[in-house]
Amino acid sequence: MKLKKRAKVITVGTIILFANIYPYPLLHSSAEEISLVENTVQLKSLTISEFQLNQTFSSDVSSYTANVSNEVERMSLRLETKDETSSVTINGEIVESGVETVLPLETGENIFHIVVTNGTETSTYTLTVIRAPNDNNQLANIMLSSGELAFEPAVTHYNVNVDSKISNITIKPKVAAETSTAKINGDVIGEKGYTMELPVGNSVVSIVVTAEDGAERTYQITINRAEEKNNSNDKDIEGQKQNPDSKVNEEKTPIQNPDNSNQTDRLDSPQQSQNNRTMPTMSGSFGTEVEEQTKANLSNLTISDGTWDNSFTSEEYTYHIAVDTDVTSVTIEGNPEENDAELTIDGIETTNSATVAIGDVAQTVISVAVTYENDRKTYVLVFDKDIDD
Repeated sequence: MKLKKRAKVITVGTIILFANIYPYPLLHSSAEEISLVENTVQLKSLTISEFQLNQTFSSDVSSYTANVSNEVERMSLRLETKDETSSVTINGEIVESGVETVLPLETGENIFHIVVTNGTETSTYTLTVIRAPNDNNQLANIMLSSGELAFEPAVTHYNVNVDSKISNITIKPKVAAETSTAKINGDVIGEKGYTMELPVGNSVVSIVVTAEDGAERTYQITINRAEEKNNSNDKDIEGQKQNPDSKVNEEKTPIQNPDNSNQTDRLDSPQQSQNNRTMPTMSGSFGTEVEEQTKANLSNLTISDGTWDNSFTSEEYTYHIAVDTDVTSVTIEGNPEENDAELTIDGIETTNSATVAIGDVAQTVISVAVTYENDRKTYVLVFDKDIDD
């Protein structure tokens, strides 16, 4: 609506001449109307609760912008018109003047067209809000169909042991942000997770999480499937058993000894046969174990948290380390004696250190392996918590 303000201007003049004075009658000018137009089909105010615009609002300025972080998911917008009879819409939807309207914000550019009208005249405003993309590339959890994994979002390397009977495993990671994506070994993950075959030994699984802004984070799981138990001692004993087809207990026809006609000659009993047999030398617990000199040693081994049961020596392979119940991860650092030796901590190849997860269980077993040329030595660290399994 345009309001017309009217004003009357009256000119009064008197002319005085010196010497001869001629009085002139008072001149009255006609009233002149001057029109001043004011547009009332406009916004009186525009306010947002969550953030500030790039400039202070003015009814005569029609365009505004704002940049917000990804955490800002919505805005509370209040619009007020100058004229109560005017209506206002946002992207075609009618809103009430003076009442707060909550609007969602998508990642990227959000454009809002605001139109004020009285049916005849119209004013248009444009509000552009740019929301930053999400940079969260973490996982919230990793679920496994077999094995145990104490997950922490900040820890990216894990070691999981499964029984020899487990021939495949299903892995289902959960991203921390809905806008992030995850792939396992380069493949898209289905709704039910990712299923893979497990050969005996170590299998490495890589989970790559990509945030909305393109930032990536890789989680690695080394899954160790145990070998089937092969009791070689039982096989040896089985091989030593007498063939059931040979009747060793069957009585034989006596053979006369030329020197002693009363002496008989029989087959040795199974026990005597075994006693007379030359048994092969066996390694491990069944025979003599020959210890060879190795250079695959650690010169030192340290941990960031915990109390050792014994001081470290390169010739002792197993240690128990007591940790508090609230400890969820530790950093293990080791230095091989040989510069060219390879170091693996909990399945993670490293130059000298790695951070590993400590489960919320009574014992967490971590292996530290040193490989030099053809030699390999494994140190075993058992982290003990005062927890009842």
